[in-house]
Amino acid sequence: IGFLFLGGKFGIKTVVCTFMIPVFMGLIHKFYGFDALLEPGISDVALLEEQLLSSIFGGIVYGVGLGMIFKSRATSVGSDIISMILHKYTHISLGTLVIIVDCCITLTTVIAFGDWRLPMYSWILIFIEGKVIDLVVDGANVHKTMMIISDKTEEVRKIIIEDIGRGATIFNCEGGYKGECRKIIYTVVTRREASILRHRINGVDPKAFINIIDSKEILGNGFKPLEE
Repeated sequence: IGFLFLGGKFGIKTVVCTFMIPVFMGLIHKFYGFDALLEPGISDVALLEEQLLSSIFGGIVYGVGLGMIFKSRATSVGSDIISMILHKYTHISLGTLVIIVDCCITLTTVIAFGDWRLPMYSWILIFIEGKVIDLVVDGANVHKTMMIISDKTEEVRKIIIEDIGRGATIFNCEGGYKGECRKIIYTVVTRREASILRHRINGVDPKAFINIIDSKEILGNGFKPLEE
């Protein structure tokens, strides 16, 4: 299915990943044992009894691992392929799709066995896993879209282009209160650059009006490349 919907390169990476996971798990078990991953004095049986704790940390660890696999354009086989295919055609985030797909699969166990307890812990794990996947795939840095109205339009433009090293678009506009003709400078920067730009604008025009908006994803020149 992966070869058919996502291409040969994706399929090859998935096949490699499928074989490498058990190989590395076997090596860890052979040289260190699984108890080496636990704190001294904690057995794997005791950890399994802490189901809520296992769900939380299991979701974090699994989310980081799966997020790294997704970021390399592969899957670990199973429901991951379904999530990747849906992502290609719906453009919903991979983490959200993993939550939806895996929760639906877990729901079938409730119908089959009539036990709600373990599926509820599974849903906790899946939710955390999905959020961590999005964090790994998309990154934690939220870009800022800034719309600036200033009497020093040219000075602000030079700061953005020459000092910050970003592009800018300038729109003509009309003030709603007095009907004055003004200019809006539109630019997209990183969180750090937004802080620097605010400080620099305050130095040239303390009365400037700035609207800063969080942008989840920016595609194009200078940022993340457009996906095929």
